[in-house]
Amino acid sequence: MKKFISLVLAVMMLVSCVCISAAAADEAQVLHFDTNESGWTEFTTVYCHIWEYGGDGFFPWQSKKEKCVDEDGDGIWTYDLGAKGIELEAGKLYVCIFSSNNGTQIHNLLFDSTVLGDTAYGADYEYENPEDSSKKAQAGFWKGQDETVFGPELVITSIGNVVGTCIPNITTAQAMFETFLADAAKLDNVRLFSMKSDQAILDDIATAMGLTVADIETAIANTEAVVEWNAEDSTIGQVKPEKGDVDLDGVVTIMDVTAIQMCLAKLSELDGAALDQADVNGDGYITILDGTEIQLALAEIEEL
Repeated sequence: MKKFISLVLAVMMLVSCVCISAAAADEAQVLHFDTNESGWTEFTTVYCHIWEYGGDGFFPWQSKKEKCVDEDGDGIWTYDLGAKGIELEAGKLYVCIFSSNNGTQIHNLLFDSTVLGDTAYGADYEYENPEDSSKKAQAGFWKGQDETVFGPELVITSIGNVVGTCIPNITTAQAMFETFLADAAKLDNVRLFSMKSDQAILDDIATAMGLTVADIETAIANTEAVVEWNAEDSTIGQVKPEKGDVDLDGVVTIMDVTAIQMCLAKLSELDGAALDQADVNGDGYITILDGTEIQLALAEIEEL
């Protein structure tokens, strides 16, 4: 009888260990998102969209297989990769976006298999959505990671702005810049919607990415991109005029508002540094709102 009881206890302990191991394995295959710290409200569903860096998503955007769960209602939503059939390969870089059914989402967030089990959250500031400049994406971070390694992906947006802070650890700023230059369709889109010259587009992007005049020259040579850019005319390394100084006279006045209004009325044109200074609110477009921003600053109601 004693031997039988001992055998039963041994089996129970073995089963218990197996259950604990299984639970640990499950936890090692999940990602969490803290909607409380992110300030998310008025939503019912959270999704997790994942893709290998440079590749396609595992599942369609906000599909059933991307749904997260919050079983205890504490605001920490969980995405179980194992249950969805996703197996991350060690050493490979991935990107995820947590989003909600009400349109809220975080910016592209870099991670790899070592991040599994960690919790992401949205910060209190936003970036331009990389694919649709009319929308915004909340900056996102991991609670337990070095944000310079696994943080908001640095991206050149559809209208040529640089958003995010983290250059993927499997590439370089130079390689990313050359990929942009090699994409003729994207470059044409930036020309169309930013209203900037090629000189300003390349100088501004290179400056934001920490590149030099020599880096631009190398990129143009490597990609054979057809652009109107000259090293002698580059503004890289120069001190930019104050935002809103559209006429570039060294001071922001009502004349800068007039310059914007004349441009919008097609009575004059802005290019180069003047065009950059006219985009006061930084949305990538020159509109009457930029003139309003200057007027509010002149009235000391807001700061530029």
